[in-house]
Amino acid sequence: LLGSSIAFHQEIQNEPIDEEATKFKGEWLDNAKQRGASFTFLRAPPSSDECWTYLTAWDLSLLDDAKKARENDSDWTVGLTMGLTKTDHIRLLRGVRARGLTPAGVRDLIKREALLMRPPMIVIENNAFGRIHELELRTGTGLPIVGHTTDAKKHHLADGLPGLAIPFEGGQILLPYGDAE
Repeated sequence: LLGSSIAFHQEIQNEPIDEEATKFKGEWLDNAKQRGASFTFLRAPPSSDECWTYLTAWDLSLLDDAKKARENDSDWTVGLTMGLTKTDHIRLLRGVRARGLTPAGVRDLIKREALLMRPPMIVIENNAFGRIHELELRTGTGLPIVGHTTDAKKHHLADGLPGLAIPFEGGQILLPYGDAE
């Protein structure tokens, strides 16, 4: 149960998971929001005073039918722009999400965000159909696209998603919580 999706067990299987058994504790997220209470999502690239480097990463949805996407609420295309501050905090600078986009709509969303934030690196999930997005964006736009393949290592303590628990617990994550977005 611990190695599987918490949301799947809670929402689909109706098997709530005890807070103590989760990889991310609620208090860690609350603390990250408190640390980010004075920050808002950016609408332009960060200044060199805000972050010394940053990138945008994309998790791409597979559903391109808006009606099916609404019915399957878990399938979103999500883009997060994150920066490393001069105080070695990881700051969420901006986040966007959409569902039910056509393949061209997904690429247009990525291009719009790239024009707005001008990240030096854009990481695209390239599993299955994502590989086509990666190739189209890399060859047709001049954007700094880097592909990322999600594999069995996503559950690895150091290399996968569980590894994010460490900077959350250590107080290194800043989540903007200063505006309604």
